[in-house]
This record gives sequence, C-alpha cells and structure tokens, in this order.
Amino acid sequence: MRKEVTKLEARQRNLKMIMVREYTKKKFKIEDKFTEDAIVKLFFFRQSDLQNSLKYFFAKKGENYIFKKNIAEEIAEMNSKHFNAITNSKEIPQKYIDLFKSFSEDYLKNIFKSDSSEKYDSFYNTFASSLEDLHWFSIPEFSEQIMINRGMIPEDNISEYYNHYHSLEDLYHVLTGKIVPFNSYKGDINLNKRLSFRVFSRRWGHDDTYSVERRTDGWFVSHLSINGSSKKDGIGSMIDNLDHDSIQYPKEGVRYAFQTLWYLADEDEMSIEELQIKLQEIADWISAVEKATGEFQPDWCDYY
Repeated sequence: MRKEVTKLEARQRNLKMIMVREYTKKKFKIEDKFTEDAIVKLFFFRQSDLQNSLKYFFAKKGENYIFKKNIAEEIAEMNSKHFNAITNSKEIPQKYIDLFKSFSEDYLKNIFKSDSSEKYDSFYNTFASSLEDLHWFSIPEFSEQIMINRGMIPEDNISEYYNHYHSLEDLYHVLTGKIVPFNSYKGDINLNKRLSFRVFSRRWGHDDTYSVERRTDGWFVSHLSINGSSKKDGIGSMIDNLDHDSIQYPKEGVRYAFQTLWYLADEDEMSIEELQIKLQEIADWISAVEKATGEFQPDWCDYY
C-alpha cells in the first residue's frame, strides 16, 4: 500500500545504505566509537544530517558516538544479505542487464498498445524471485525524490518497490554503473557563505545591497532595516525588507524563485559563484519590476 515517505525518511534510508556499503568494505567495526568529524567523513553526513539524523543513528558515549543497538543490528543483517546475494546471484546481474535493455526498448515503443502490460508482467515475473538478491548485491542508493514519489522505502517491501517500470530501470542503471553512490556533501559547499543581493528601491532612488547567506533551514539576511532568518521561500527577513521599502515585485513568483534556488543549491555541488549569479538574477527581476512599476504608472495615478 502506498504511504507517505518524507524527505527525512528517504535521506535516512540512503545514509543507512552508505553505512552498509562502508561496513562491507571493512571501513569500521560495529562496536567502534566515532567522533562527529569521523561520522561526517566516513558516512558523508551533511550539516542537515547532523541536525536531523545524528540522534537517529547514534547514541552519545562520553565524547564520542556509538551506533544505536537497532541500527547496529540492521547494518549487520544487511551486510549478511549482501554477501549472501553475491553467492546466490552469480550470473543473474548480467542476465538482468541483457534482458532489460531489449525489454525496455520494446516496452517503451509499444507502451500504448494493448499487450504492453503483458510484456511488463513477463519481464517482472522473470526476475521476481531474484529481485532481493539483485537489490542486496548492489546495495543501491536511490534519489530521495523517487522514493517519495513511489511512496515506499525499498527495504520495506523489495518486490513491491521494484514492481514499477522506473524502479526496474533504476536497478538496471545501478547494475550498469550509471547510478552510483552519491558520496557527496552536495550543497554544504555553499552553506554559510556571504552573498550579495543588490536590488533597486524607488523609495530611495538607488540600489540597496543585502548580505545573504544560505543556511540549512533557509536564508539569513543582513541589512540596515531588518536582519534575521528567512524560510526557503524568503518569507521572513528577506520579504520583510522588500516590503519595508515598498518595493514592487511578483510576490508568488519571487517566493517560488527563492525556494527553487535554495533546493537547487542544496541538491547539487553548486559553487558559491553560481549561487551568487542566480541569487542576483532574482534581485534583477525584482529591480526590473520595481522600475517598470514607477515608469509606466500613469502620472495622474500616483498609487505606487
């Protein structure tokens, strides 16, 4: 049954897969003690992970951390499943790769024809009994958004999770190496870095420059008028500063732009230079609307 999977649940699932992969490589022992810095480096914990997931996986012991009992047991169990799958799968991964390619081409070409479901069922049933081994053979890391869209964490029901064309396709990409472990701190490289946001104000007749930082929970804005935090969509000090100076801008569009940019910067290794350019593009958009509002307003109106 489809359920709601939160972004946090999907992220914690992927972190667990990282832990299992590192354990299979003997990078640590279950009973090891870890410093926070070691957790960051070994398991690719991001700043948001330290805030949201450190206590989910670890218990504090003195100055260090140890795995919680249930997490340690899960890692050990998944490790066993991985090595059992290596023994059991043998030629199955290559067979899956070979057959999926021909199945996919045929299925997508005829997806709107009446026999497409039969083609799908035939392929799925061929590998239904092998999906668990293929899964644990590869210990896959999937896009968090895909898991959210599927409404499932793969390990909750592996057979059901893969009973979908795109899940089967993802498995194919994992086995062929197109999808590889992310092993990245992603947007952490542009967190807490000072950016400028230069926007025109008709009230003052010149550009004002805000100091902006992307934070784990949104944006932090420093300006003469209002300083403080904003949500990812700018609601808070960012929007308050614009409104305080009566700057005209497309409110819903600008909030959408701030939120979209926050996620783009978070999900990719976006450089601080690229983030600065994109942030200023929002400011330039606002400035253009602010200038046009005054320039094209009828002389007799004097509303703005």
